[in-house]
Amino acid sequence: MRDDENMSFEEVTRYGWFLGEEPTILCGRHPSEPLVAMQVDPIEPPHERVAVWDTTTADLVWAPENALALCWRGADEVVLLREQYSDDGREGIDPSRRSPHGAYTYYLERHSWPPRNLLAVCPLRLCLPDARPSAVTLSPGSDLAVVQWFSSDPPCEGIELVALQPRSAYQLDNAGYRAASNDTTRPVFSPDGRYLAIASRRDIWWTQQPNAFYDVPSEGGQFTVGQLVLLDLQAAQASGHYRYHEIDLEENVPAGWLCEDSQTGDEAELSQPRFVGPIDLAITLPISGEQHFHVPNWIGAHGS
Repeated sequence: MRDDENMSFEEVTRYGWFLGEEPTILCGRHPSEPLVAMQVDPIEPPHERVAVWDTTTADLVWAPENALALCWRGADEVVLLREQYSDDGREGIDPSRRSPHGAYTYYLERHSWPPRNLLAVCPLRLCLPDARPSAVTLSPGSDLAVVQWFSSDPPCEGIELVALQPRSAYQLDNAGYRAASNDTTRPVFSPDGRYLAIASRRDIWWTQQPNAFYDVPSEGGQFTVGQLVLLDLQAAQASGHYRYHEIDLEENVPAGWLCEDSQTGDEAELSQPRFVGPIDLAITLPISGEQHFHVPNWIGAHGS
């Protein structure tokens, strides 16, 4: 469940094509310049790629080689995710720190903006051989990057955390999270950056029928849509233990309920979580609508 900002048809058709495709997913906007970073997803390899367009002229202005996603860190720096063939070797990186996954190695890179000089490189260690980075999100203080990844074998998604220091970047050990499904939202931070939240949705969650598809009606009853997941970064950094707190999101489904969009299942999705205050979180469920959680009560009920 990619909750990047999807572009409208009118917006998409304004911009020049990249790798034979129109951009469809907005990854980020420059805070002061008329620039947007957007992804394309060609059917044929290399699949997901990101580039930067000028919103005034709609021209493509930068297409970093083999870049999967990017966002701006303030007005004068860009953070991007890059893939390289593992036998391609990048200068200046200890080979023992490389993390090849299949035929690829993945990196988080920091570049000045402009002139796009390389400032720091962090090799990424992902927990599954088939895992591949897909998005990067920065904390409000821009001192932490959340790298979202997905895997097709087994099908699942998750995140890893990368600390951003003044002149370096390094992945935090044992700080990642692996969701039970391959359908997750983008991570979000509380306004002060203390809390990190993400949600995951079960596929075809409204029925117990095996091998069901989106056009199967529910038999009715209580079902778990997915999970809301929270990390207290302040507590984790103090203790060195990154514990993710999970809560099941339940729906009481009437018999005969049917996902109206039987092709994609969009009607059965969760919204992206959002902080509606410093310590209050909201998420919209497919049937019951918006639900609210008070973070201290939630963590207290699920262990510290």
